[in-house]
Amino acid sequence: MHNYTFQDIEDAITYPFEDPDWVNKLLILGAIALAGFVIPFLPWIFIYGYAAQITRQAALEGGLPKLPSWDDWTALLLDGLRAAGVYLVYWLPVVVLFFTAFGAIFIPTFSAIIAENTGNAGDEVVAPLLLLGVLGFFALLMLAFVVSMVVGLFVPLPLARAIVEQRFAAAFEPRPVWALVKANFGGLVITWLLIVVIGLLAGIAVQFLAVTIILAPVGAVLTTAYLPLVQAALYARLYRDAVAKVQP
Repeated sequence: MHNYTFQDIEDAITYPFEDPDWVNKLLILGAIALAGFVIPFLPWIFIYGYAAQITRQAALEGGLPKLPSWDDWTALLLDGLRAAGVYLVYWLPVVVLFFTAFGAIFIPTFSAIIAENTGNAGDEVVAPLLLLGVLGFFALLMLAFVVSMVVGLFVPLPLARAIVEQRFAAAFEPRPVWALVKANFGGLVITWLLIVVIGLLAGIAVQFLAVTIILAPVGAVLTTAYLPLVQAALYARLYRDAVAKVQP
């Protein structure tokens, strides 16, 4: 199991500011993130693509990750679409479960209301329908939560594999993906925990900035743009460690 050092974590957090042109690059990233609050989907595809290029460079070359230049928008778009597609496929079961959960409470409740209003059923029918809806809702919601935890833990390695190999299908090839997961499962757990903790700390920072009307949106934009960079560095390190164990 890979053991992260404080230097590894520090590098993942601070490397964006080591680039000589980091101000301009992060300003562009922040502007795209800001556009993402107004324009759906497209700006986030470019952010995914930017993070994907960081992951690929760091995974293949090792050392400190580098911020790419904003000069090949076609490559950023293609990398972003590939990463977004992998996320979509892996998270689709969670989305389906959430919608099913709301359907489970809506359909019995709606049926109970119709039955009661039309006088076709009394409390002996309406109450069980409502109970069934509530129980189904919470059961499916809990299942969705469990599945989301598993997906969130598992997805970094297949995602990184698709990014590094520049093949969408590379994220869904069972044997090589499972080999990476088995080889560095401990690293997956540590990476997941690091991302959760860093995300919580970033959220707390945004809450502190929220004391002013001006700084609150600035903090939200910067945090939204910055966290994918940290994830990109951690995913690259995770993938390099897994590959080294599979192919010693």
